Amino acid sequence: MSAMKLIFASLALTGSVAATGQGSPAPARSQSSAGTALVTSKATTVPERLFQRDCGVCHAEGKMYPGYRSLEIRGLAQPALAKRRDLDKDMIKAVARNGLGSMPQFTPLQLSDADLETIATWLTARRK
Repeated sequence: MSAMKLIFASLALTGSVAATGQGSPAPARSQSSAGTALVTSKATTVPERLFQRDCGVCHAEGKMYPGYRSLEIRGLAQPALAKRRDLDKDMIKAVARNGLGSMPQFTPLQLSDADLETIATWLTARRK
């Protein structure tokens, strides 16, 4: 097989993996990630741990987190997701499932409906 055919074959395989969703850009739940390790050390409740595991990798407070930084650049007064008071539960769940801007969508295999419900309830209950 020529080198050119090998390159095309590997590109075709890469494209088929991405088309099946196996190459999803959603953040991994790995505890070895530096961002995850930073935010999980402060969690005290189950909803907090779920938030930090599934959302905090990008949306924890601080300029080093891409979700925080993206919202800050857009001029949002409160870019830390856990401190926002303007989102309702349905909006949180819709954005998690469908993505928004540079945020990837999370399928039920990546984030279960039960975990998403727990996170959305925790975030909206914090407003009171």
